[in-house]
Amino acid sequence: MEVMSTTLSIAVQKPKSGVGIKICPSAERISCLLLTDDCLLFGKADSTSCWEVKNVLDEFCDISGQLINYQKSILTFSTNATMTH
Repeated sequence: MEVMSTTLSIAVQKPKSGVGIKICPSAERISCLLLTDDCLLFGKADSTSCWEVKNVLDEFCDISGQLINYQKSILTFSTNATMTH
């Protein structure tokens, strides 16, 4: 999981990556929360951010040899997210 955390930390530093959230304007971005068997990833609800997170997950799988179980994964959006066409 350290590989994923490090890769996400690098992605957070990229301008306009959309990875991570801020809990207040003066705080640094939080890209993920690592729990015992789970990982919560944070990002903007747009295609650029989704691709960035997907690339991080792909890199994590390549490096670690682990796979993401998408049947046990959940994607949740904030009530503030808007749908565009």
